[in-house]
Amino acid sequence: MSLRFSAVLVFVFLFCGPRAAADDRVMVKSKADSEYEAQKFGGKIPKRETYLVCKGRYYESDFIDRSIERTSFVQIVNTMAQGLVKQNYYPATDLKTADLLIFVHWGTTAAIKSTYEMLGETSFQSTGNYDQSGNTQAVANLLTAPGNSPSENVMLIAGMQSDMSARFDAQADFDSLLHETDRLSQNVSMAGNARLLGVEEDLWEDQKRIWSDSAGVTLRDCLAESRYFIVVRAFDFQKLLKEKVWKEVWTIHLSMRSPGTNFREDLPRMSFVGSNYFGKQMKSLSIEMPTVKEGHVEIGTPIVLGEAALPN
Repeated sequence: MSLRFSAVLVFVFLFCGPRAAADDRVMVKSKADSEYEAQKFGGKIPKRETYLVCKGRYYESDFIDRSIERTSFVQIVNTMAQGLVKQNYYPATDLKTADLLIFVHWGTTAAIKSTYEMLGETSFQSTGNYDQSGNTQAVANLLTAPGNSPSENVMLIAGMQSDMSARFDAQADFDSLLHETDRLSQNVSMAGNARLLGVEEDLWEDQKRIWSDSAGVTLRDCLAESRYFIVVRAFDFQKLLKEKVWKEVWTIHLSMRSPGTNFREDLPRMSFVGSNYFGKQMKSLSIEMPTVKEGHVEIGTPIVLGEAALPN
């Protein structure tokens, strides 16, 4: 087998094979109003409710991703509807009698990289441009120069060493400042991703620990990578109609790792995992491997109201 043919096989295996680098696990976090949850799931089966859909916000990726750019909002809504029906949620046929108004947000979180990674360095100290070779040569010249007494040379060398020490201290202070700035920047980015993925409380609990456990490490890894996400927020539509009050009754956050995956293919996986939690309160986040079965449920077409002003 020729070297060239071997190289072609390696390329095909790495870049054209099945989803070898993909992570099909879905991270899910759901919250629900306690009174709502009690009346929704108080019987033998979940109470039947109908909903309208509003287009929420699309969070663009920081890189080109045709799989999410070419997925329409209607496709997202129809896929989520397949999971909603498991908890007895159905598209409304009458605007005036709908029980819920659902906002659907979607997008991609930004991967978090430190300045070290972007510069290809292991620490900021390696980026310092202070060169001590000139000072070393100057000391050697003093020791070999004619005319100066040993005491004069000692005083001059001491002065140069003091200057070198001050410069190193200044460089160390600068490196420390850059390191702290980089750390704060990463924390801000991680907090933003945590909000989009609905895991602010989980991150806060992990930060209070002296040492992160395996769950905390996994959480931070998820927040640091780029992830597709869907956020579904449900409001009491009758309360909004009659009292002009926005009452959120439940919210769910679903996400999957985006590198090596395809948003349109990931939608059914997120809907499948979400189908177990729509309208329910979870104690903590869960990361699950979906086992999506082929099939289709006729539930009608959800009424999409289009974009609307979001509640505070």
